[in-house]
Amino acid sequence: MYSMGRTTIRVSPTTEETDMDTLYFPHDAGITYETRIYNIRDLYGNTIKAGPLEVTSIQIATGFSGKPNHLQVRVETVIE
Repeated sequence: MYSMGRTTIRVSPTTEETDMDTLYFPHDAGITYETRIYNIRDLYGNTIKAGPLEVTSIQIATGFSGKPNHLQVRVETVIE
């Protein structure tokens, strides 16, 4: 019995081959699943990663007191 596996040659990227990054935001940043991030820049305005990026996962990290401390947001490159 033969089962198809992943091939090494692809004509166009699929969702499993896109770049995934984890970003950290303050807990009151207002990030939702509808949010698109267009460029990630450093303190000096240099573009670290060009977008658009789509939010795929949002986790609320709590501190020792149990209050929300920050958001851990996973983003993927959007293929258009």
